Amino acid sequence: MESEKAIGGSPVGNAGAGLAELPDSAMMDLAALALALGCCQRTARRMVRRRELPPPIKLGRRSVWTAGRLRAWLDRRAEGAEAEAEKELARIHRIGT
Repeated sequence: MESEKAIGGSPVGNAGAGLAELPDSAMMDLAALALALGCCQRTARRMVRRRELPPPIKLGRRSVWTAGRLRAWLDRRAEGAEAEAEKELARIHRIGT
């Protein structure tokens, strides 16, 4: 059985696991979120404030994110960015012809 490590009080399986490796139900506090994204806690907090990440779920005094919800949010943002890039490419082609 794989041992779980607690990061900031949240069990996240492998402490070095990226977001893709975590089960959908994995709950992460800010420290675990930052670790999964490969950034510091301050950067993760700023990303939430800038709406680059979804807001946390409040559990009493704690703020947590689930891996599945984060992946879904990031997938939607990636699809939107791809659509914008395709529009821009079409605009550039119209200008060039």
